[in-house]
Amino acid sequence: MRSAAAGLTALLLTLAQPALACTPPRGWPQKAKLDVTLTARTLANAAATIDIVVAERATDDYEVGTDPEANAEAMANYAAYPDGVKLTAAEVSARLKADEFPDGARIHYRVIERLKGASPDTFSLNGMAPPGHPTAAPLGPRETLALLRNRLNSRDLSEWPGFGACIQPLWTGLGHRYVVFRDAQGRLLRQTVAIRFEGERSDVRGPTYAELGGADDVWLKAIRQALAAPAISDKTASSEPR
Repeated sequence: MRSAAAGLTALLLTLAQPALACTPPRGWPQKAKLDVTLTARTLANAAATIDIVVAERATDDYEVGTDPEANAEAMANYAAYPDGVKLTAAEVSARLKADEFPDGARIHYRVIERLKGASPDTFSLNGMAPPGHPTAAPLGPRETLALLRNRLNSRDLSEWPGFGACIQPLWTGLGHRYVVFRDAQGRLLRQTVAIRFEGERSDVRGPTYAELGGADDVWLKAIRQALAAPAISDKTASSEPR
């Protein structure tokens, strides 16, 4: 019988492909080597807030490509088409929403525990909340690590730069618990972490949005330990996994 984690990973990879329209390297992200302790410390040091939340509801007033940097990149991509027409920032965002994420959602969360900072009781992010999302279940260490790898390069849809981007939307199951790292502006944290893939070091966006599988979740334990430890220097934080 397939585990809940395996089923979720398969669903994420399957659902992501039409929207991403890119070909990730063979073995990505399953073969990425990620040091959970180091990753937790890097993200914990960088975040303004870290919260355990429950995803309560999804509404259709979501945003795609509204972040200024992402919008500028998408605008340049559209302008590069042979028959490209000059689009305004709002038109670019509307086209991204209609063409790439017509089934997106603004996901509303309720904070159930503040690990760092003083978040409001509720907040929202832009992502995907498809029906039939696998039921949450306690996860073992290997399953947690597999899901963390799949959360590398996650982005709020407001940061989506357009067709061909090899990045992950925030796939979400309503009623599920997540640990979310955010910056001082309330945005999903944009912090890179060191990984190794195919023998090479890379810096990619860290797993700043990940589902929790139970009270003994190894990712949550690593975060709590990171918050209890003295702050580490940028040099130490950027050390790569072995």
